[in-house]
Amino acid sequence: MPLSPRFATALATDYRIGLWECCGASAGLSYRYVGERPAGFDGSKVHPQYWLEGYGLVDLRAGFQWRDLDLSLWLRNVLNQQGGITADTSALQYNPDAPVRITVTQPRTVGLTLTYRL
Repeated sequence: MPLSPRFATALATDYRIGLWECCGASAGLSYRYVGERPAGFDGSKVHPQYWLEGYGLVDLRAGFQWRDLDLSLWLRNVLNQQGGITADTSALQYNPDAPVRITVTQPRTVGLTLTYRL
């Protein structure tokens, strides 16, 4: 099945600690892995077979909670790994030397989230 790896996994850990009666802090780490997978079909003229390499991504997060207010800082794809998500091989049906267009993972991204619970 195209774009279906034989092996994929995600590991995550989070730690929360109460600082005072009203406040708390948290930290977390995640690792996502997607294995090698095909992006086409064997013998297909429209979508020829192309193999995407496996990749792994590391994410970090930290937060502070104060009553009904949460402040979270996160960093996705910490190591700025570039992995292929999907591949468009349709141009190969016209020219076997045509480049394959690959959609890649989102680069390193930093974010801040502020949440208020009613």
